Amino acid sequence: MWGVARDRRLNALAALMVAVNAVGLLLSLVAGDPRPMLLEDSGVSSTIGLVVLVSALRGRPMMSAGPRPWLTRGEAAKTAAWQRLSGTGAFRRAEAWFSVVWGVALLGECVVRAVGAYTVPVETMVWAGQVVLVAAMVVAFAVSGRIAVVPMERMIEEAAGAER
Repeated sequence: MWGVARDRRLNALAALMVAVNAVGLLLSLVAGDPRPMLLEDSGVSSTIGLVVLVSALRGRPMMSAGPRPWLTRGEAAKTAAWQRLSGTGAFRRAEAWFSVVWGVALLGECVVRAVGAYTVPVETMVWAGQVVLVAAMVVAFAVSGRIAVVPMERMIEEAAGAER
């Protein structure tokens, strides 16, 4: 709040962390029934997923920084290529797709957990919820790699090679 008041600018990552903590706190206050407690982690991941998805749809994909260290590998030419490409349409679309895939995966994970929390025995859902999260992440890694990271890597390699 102090940063917003002082700088008159909202730090999206800080706001996301506050929202995630608020959702987690609210969900932890639900007492008496173990099923809503199974949804606590989903509340957190769905909040993150929704924010990531909205950021991509608004043209400012929040997850862009995620693949950057792996794609540039700290090399000056690749880092410079990332900077140049970040303003181009094809690269921006790939960045957006990366965030869209992760946003949809996290929201989908929430839906599957919510259905499971109320249809599967609680004892089963305690461990199955983690399996669902891991499965969602594996799918998101595979899909985002295929439709976003590989094209971004190709563009960076070409741009860095052209610079040399």
